[in-house]
Order: sequence, then structure tokens, then C-alpha cells
Amino acid sequence: MRRSLSALVLGLSLVLGSIAWAGFSLTRTALDPGRSDELADQVFDNPELRGALVSILADRVETALPEGVALPRQTLESVADRTLDDPSVQLMVREGLVEVHQKALRGDDSDTVLHATALGTAARNVLVAERPELDGRIPSAPAMRVQLPTAGLSVLGQIRSQIEAASILAAVIAVIGAVGALTVARDRHMILRRVSSWAFGTAATWLVIALAMPRVIAFLAPTQGVVAGAIASVMFGAMVQPATILAGAGAALLAASWTWRSASRRRSSRMVGTPRLLRS
Repeated sequence: MRRSLSALVLGLSLVLGSIAWAGFSLTRTALDPGRSDELADQVFDNPELRGALVSILADRVETALPEGVALPRQTLESVADRTLDDPSVQLMVREGLVEVHQKALRGDDSDTVLHATALGTAARNVLVAERPELDGRIPSAPAMRVQLPTAGLSVLGQIRSQIEAASILAAVIAVIGAVGALTVARDRHMILRRVSSWAFGTAATWLVIALAMPRVIAFLAPTQGVVAGAIASVMFGAMVQPATILAGAGAALLAASWTWRSASRRRSSRMVGTPRLLRS
């Protein structure tokens, strides 16, 4: 009876522990307002986001061409791609992504627009280097308006608050349940071993998800939601380090369970051997 009760309580506690662990990890990585700069750097390196920005910027370059001038789409995209390599443009995009993240965590669904002459000037310089005959026909500092594709991000603020509340509650209940299971159980080293197995299993699951999910998101995310897809990829990728730490904790618990079992056997042996010594 005690063993069954202990197993049931421990099983429920480990489920809640999984929820709490995932929630705490996310709210301290991808959903942490204090890590917007770090997230922006990671999102900027996302190939799907760069591809979307190249497409949008190529459209803007096309509208800036003088009347009667037409360039192949491949040329426009090449100009846009090289424009994104300009340090001032990269800084601007990163600042825009920081703004996107901060807005999303506040639940603000307003558009984030890159609208500066630095972007237009960089694009013009690349375009003129590509087609010198256009020099003098394009303004020296044209302003270009590029809206970041941020559809689907406004829910992050609500998600963060819900995850935070659920994580705290789940963690408290999980700790109480685990302590209760350890108190009720007779073979307490088995409790540690089961928690160790949970840690290994949860870590392995998140590592698989973290590696596979970016590919799935890249396939499913629509063009206008590419920033949301990139941030989601970063969110799952952010679970790799906590999963590795959890696996290390599992190894420590497994070692503790072996130590506990060995100590219990030695105590049992001494208790069995004591009466024989007294009789002699």
C-alpha cells in the first residue's frame, strides 16, 4: 500500500515538475524582457528571417528605381542581401527586433517599422555600385520604410504571465509531493532513481524538440509570421542548456541513489550481525 501510494504521488509530482521546469526555463530565456538584446542577435541570424527581409527590402529598392528603369528580381534581391551586410543596417534591424520582443512581452500588437535614411542610403550605395549608370538618378539619401514581419507575436505577453503563474504553482506542489513520496516510501533510494529517470527522460525529450522544432517552424511559418517563427525557434533552442543541466542533475541523483542503497545495505548487515556477536 505504501509503495503504491508513494509511486502515485511521485508520478504526479514529476509531471508537475516537468511543467515547472519548462516554465522557469522559458521565462528566464526567450521570455525574459532582460534578454531582448541577446534574443535579437539570435533572431537576426535566423536564415528564414533574413530571407524575408531580403524579399521586403528588394520590393523597396524596386520602388526607389527611376521611372523607366527595371531590374531583374535576382539583381534586386542581391542588392537587398548586400544591404543587410551594412553594419548600420544590421544595428537598425537588431534595434527593431529588440523593440519587437519588448512589445510582444507587453502584449503590444502595434507594427514595428524600420524607417530611416540609413537604410535607404545603404541600399542606394549598393545599387549604384551594381549599376553605376544610376548614380545621379537616385536621391543621395532616400528614406525606405520596412515593416518587420511580426504577425502572431502579441500573444507572448499573455503566454509569459500564464506560464509564470503555472510554473510557481506546479513547482510548489511538485516539491511537496516529492517530499511526501520520499517520506512514505520504504525503499527511498528507488525514489531518487525514479526522479533520476524522469530527469534523463525530460532532458532527452527537450533536446529532441529543440533540435527538431526549428525545422518544423521554418516549414510552417508564413512569411508575415517569420519573426514569430524565428523567436519560437530561439525559444525551443534556449531549452538546450537547461536540458543539459537537468541531465547532469539526473546523473547526480542516480549516483546518490546508489550511495543510499549501499549505505542501507551496510546498515542492514550490521543490524543482522549484532545478535550473533552478542550470543558469542
